[in-house]
Amino acid sequence: MERIKELKRKQFSPLVLWVDDIQRIEAVLSGFEGFCWICGNYKYERFAELVEHVGGEAIVQVEAECSNPYVSLDLDKGGASLYVYSNNENASLAFYEIAEILGKGQRFPKFIYNFIFLISISIFVQAAFWLTENAWSLAALLAFFCWFLYAGIVDMRVHSKIFFNKRNEQKSFFVRNMDKIFVGAVCALLGAVASSLVTVLLPRYMG
Repeated sequence: MERIKELKRKQFSPLVLWVDDIQRIEAVLSGFEGFCWICGNYKYERFAELVEHVGGEAIVQVEAECSNPYVSLDLDKGGASLYVYSNNENASLAFYEIAEILGKGQRFPKFIYNFIFLISISIFVQAAFWLTENAWSLAALLAFFCWFLYAGIVDMRVHSKIFFNKRNEQKSFFVRNMDKIFVGAVCALLGAVASSLVTVLLPRYMG
């Protein structure tokens, strides 16, 4: 009798990880056959080698792989993807341990980085103004702001980062929370603009 291999996978929104988190992930995976880190065109047996070779303060993309059992962790600008394909109980345990580490590192609020959520907002807005005169113009404006929120903030500014220093070596409060402050400011601005559009244009359309 043989246990059938099972595929476990999970996606994560953009996150922030510190070298402490990476070391915990490495401790979980280092006992598996073929473990390595991949960054660019290079493979590294230890993350410390990667840090020494790459230099700088942080990176936005790196992969971790194991051949037996098969484990794949892909960390990139848009988030993280974790895959485990094995009938090994230790591999299943590793999946949940790594998922817990990644889950705690996700940026907040998570829904801002969900493209499906933004598309849903666009559809809702279009449906809400379906029966009003020139409603599509207002819906298009709000849909544009949703797109801007996604493309402008997530892709260009607030994305995944893996810092080479430890969590307790963080910089000042302002530097540490710059991305959160930026997100809050832009969200407040977009909210004010959208509210003004609805307040000014909706009575005109309804009248």
